Amino acid sequence: MLKTGQDYLEGVRDGRQVYLGKELVDDVTTHPAFRNAARSFARIYDNKRAPEHIDLMSYEVDGERHSTWYLQPRTKDDLRKRMEPIAVLPSGRTVCWGVRRIMCRHLSPVLRCAPIFSTAFAPVSATI
Repeated sequence: MLKTGQDYLEGVRDGRQVYLGKELVDDVTTHPAFRNAARSFARIYDNKRAPEHIDLMSYEVDGERHSTWYLQPRTKDDLRKRMEPIAVLPSGRTVCWGVRRIMCRHLSPVLRCAPIFSTAFAPVSATI
């Protein structure tokens, strides 16, 4: 089942204890240090359900839609379907980190995207 952004925001208001320094944060969805991140994640959930993105960011099994995060790739097409929403940002740019960095570099011609590699993270070395 695909959550809405509101479902996500309500889900993080579950009584968890979050501290910012010595300050106990009552609600991460409204606190100035966390609210923008919470809203960004909520937008991702809403985008997964949006008609223009639903086929890209979800898949259907037995009449129910699920996030492509949970798609277990069994074919090349499944792998492409799983990588497309990860690789493409709303701006149309691509960004990859860690292992995804390697995968995106090798899948970029397949997905027709131009990767932008981040140097903010430790380099990953692997042979594919």
